[in-house]
Amino acid sequence: MPHSDTLRKGSPLQIHCFVWHSPKRSENKSMDTALKNAEARRSEAKAELEQLQAQVRVLTAELDRIDRFIQDWREFAGVSEPDVAPHEVKAAGPRRKPRNPPREEIGDAVAAILDERNEPILRDPLFDELEQRGIHLVGKDPRMILSTMIWRMSDRFIRLPPHGYWFKDRPFHPANYDPEAISRARDIAEEHAVGVARLRELEKLDDPTERDVEEYGNLETEIGVLEDRYPELKSKKGPGLFE
Repeated sequence: MPHSDTLRKGSPLQIHCFVWHSPKRSENKSMDTALKNAEARRSEAKAELEQLQAQVRVLTAELDRIDRFIQDWREFAGVSEPDVAPHEVKAAGPRRKPRNPPREEIGDAVAAILDERNEPILRDPLFDELEQRGIHLVGKDPRMILSTMIWRMSDRFIRLPPHGYWFKDRPFHPANYDPEAISRARDIAEEHAVGVARLRELEKLDDPTERDVEEYGNLETEIGVLEDRYPELKSKKGPGLFE
């Protein structure tokens, strides 16, 4: 083969070599550009993905914190958690804490225990009895949650120190607890308070009428009878203006 220096310009061999090598260099250049673009886009996508993942972690932590607050509030308030609406979709994540039974269910179980014992029961033995019956309370302080639930059922139960919880509408003589007597005493105390307040209004009159004087005398008699029967009601009524 002749040396390249001996080739004449424009010879067939020289033309052949030019045509065969030029497309390869162009193709390599195009591939290098595409690869660089792909790698750059891959880096951009990876950075965007990392940012999104960081946002997901932040939002997930925020949702967990909110869920814990709502769950704790419901436990201490004795409020059962509502069912999820059909259109509501929960995000995937850690399993939710077990729910506490509804307050009404706890109240019925407590009433059954008290009926069986026929006497009050303290909180800790009551909690243990509920556990034995398969009724479990969960939370930071399950025993305090039980106390709060019963306290919120004040229309059904009352705490009689040092005996424990008992029915609000049933007497328990060892604790001198008689709901009917308490109700009567409250009515009497209210009647006494209203009478004393009216006496003080009449005593402030500068020019009482004959009717005012009569009302004052009747009230004093009624209040005196109450205070003689229930000495704990006695209180200072002020000077007797009408004496």
